[in-house]
Amino acid sequence: MPYCTQADIEAALGGSARLVKLADFDGDGEADAAVVAAAIAYADGIINTYLAPKYTVPVTDAAALAALAPHAANLAVYKLNRNRGFKAEEEKADHDASIRFLRDLASGLGTLGNTSAPAAQAADNGVESTHSAASDFRDSLDGF
Repeated sequence: MPYCTQADIEAALGGSARLVKLADFDGDGEADAAVVAAAIAYADGIINTYLAPKYTVPVTDAAALAALAPHAANLAVYKLNRNRGFKAEEEKADHDASIRFLRDLASGLGTLGNTSAPAAQAADNGVESTHSAASDFRDSLDGF
């Protein structure tokens, strides 16, 4: 499930006319579905890369998805602008703010709520210990 939709991108752009300007490569007056899908995939990839060390990706929690959607749209808008060779400062600032948000999540400065930890961290590694190495070390220090 993508983190944003075409409607989210249109909202971030201020309407469908701007999306058509950025994503109509075949000149038919409609945003090309493949171009929009590629921009969404770009955003999803960036989000998953930042979140994977701390969260199971793709994120599926409804509240987390709602928090991520505007950031995914910002990243997709930036990609669409770059595809056209535009250097829109406002979109770059939004992109950078979304990257900072993702970095904060990855570093633990923010949270997506109850979204689960990655499987690698949540899984039992299968090692079971019945003896404490620390207690052996402590016992060996008797008399010092």
